[in-house]
Amino acid sequence: MTDNIFEEFLRRFSAVKAETHNNPRQIVNRYWDHKAIRSAVDALEEFLYINDFDRMVMSSTARQFGPVPTSFEHQWEEFKKDWLPYVFGLQE
Repeated sequence: MTDNIFEEFLRRFSAVKAETHNNPRQIVNRYWDHKAIRSAVDALEEFLYINDFDRMVMSSTARQFGPVPTSFEHQWEEFKKDWLPYVFGLQE
């Protein structure tokens, strides 16, 4: 894990996108039969849960966790809009 929590999110989210070829539906379609997808999704989900990441990002003290990379805001919005339901198994 990196020292910067925002960079860690970007790293884990990038791993999920790479394993699914940038297609969130692949999480539903291939989660159980593709170990690399399962590992990447599980690592991201665990990171988000353990760090209470959504609440932390919205807090006024979020910047205490390190500088925010320029790509973070766009990637975070993309994750919430297109990927979150699949990562947490809410979409079939």
